[in-house]
Amino acid sequence: EAAAEAAEAAAKAAKDAQAQADSPVQAPLPNPSDVPGEAYADNELIAAYEAFATHVESSGTMSVDAAGWNKIVRACGLVGGALTDAVATRIFDESGAKTRPSGRMHFAEWVDALALVGGTHGVMFKVVEARVKSVAEKQKAAGTASRPIHVAEAEAAPAQATAAPAQAAGAAATDVGATKKKKKKGMFGSMFSSKSKK
Repeated sequence: EAAAEAAEAAAKAAKDAQAQADSPVQAPLPNPSDVPGEAYADNELIAAYEAFATHVESSGTMSVDAAGWNKIVRACGLVGGALTDAVATRIFDESGAKTRPSGRMHFAEWVDALALVGGTHGVMFKVVEARVKSVAEKQKAAGTASRPIHVAEAEAAPAQATAAPAQAAGAAATDVGATKKKKKKGMFGSMFSSKSKK
């Protein structure tokens, strides 16, 4: 009977957590940890950001998209306790990245997002900073650091594009796709192939 009550309580807690996550009204994020001014010019922190960057523009400006941000917080072991995947996504959304035409965060926004991670965990910024720098160094040493995608569009591009450039971009994407080699099937590729064998 006690086990049944515990299971029922756990199911109710899970249902309440899901209802809260689905609710359009969310509690505000905690206050960010204080960021020392020199963090925005710290070469080691900049190098860590570059190791995690998902995109680089023709101007050399690096940025991180939402999937890259979620990878960072997971790889650095920052998800846990009060920082869930949903909270990490909210931090990205509220970083200001969504206001950019590209939808990606730049270095200053990334530092501010790390400060929010620190605030969520109730630790100083330097604790989160040390973890991120350490993981970035390990990934660079192991050769598993991010390989950013090179993008040609300018960050200041207008939100509304004309049809002609969009068609030209579509044609260019088709040409690039035509030259790609056929992707090799994995070990179980033939087992789950959608083609019927005769």
